[in-house]
Amino acid sequence: MELSQKLGKTTLFITHDLEEALRLTTLGLTGVAEDVKEAARAHGATKWHVLRGVELPPARASIPAGINQTILMCLSMVVIASLIGAQGLGLVVLTSLQYAAKGQGLLAGIAILLCAILLCAMMIDRIVQGSFRK
Repeated sequence: MELSQKLGKTTLFITHDLEEALRLTTLGLTGVAEDVKEAARAHGATKWHVLRGVELPPARASIPAGINQTILMCLSMVVIASLIGAQGLGLVVLTSLQYAAKGQGLLAGIAILLCAILLCAMMIDRIVQGSFRK
């Protein structure tokens, strides 16, 4: 596989899927009222203190949602990436769509679904364990 093909696939995943995580993180950070941030600055908080102490605590609910959506978007991109030469489950789904192989497509789709469920369950487990360690 050429470097340009690998670069194209990597760029596809990054540009398509990272946007969702950034959007939900930005949504959480901008959800803090401006007067709360102004009160923190009035009490001598630096930009770093405002970010860590005022903006991040309310955003902690939307950041895992962004990670979850990014995982799901990456898994949805495997079929699209197979159109430009990626191997794996996406290629199996694409081949089964091309030849109308219902059983093969169903099995590959279930495998992608199980990957999504396992990755999201592992992420939720990490978040829950991290909240209990504090």
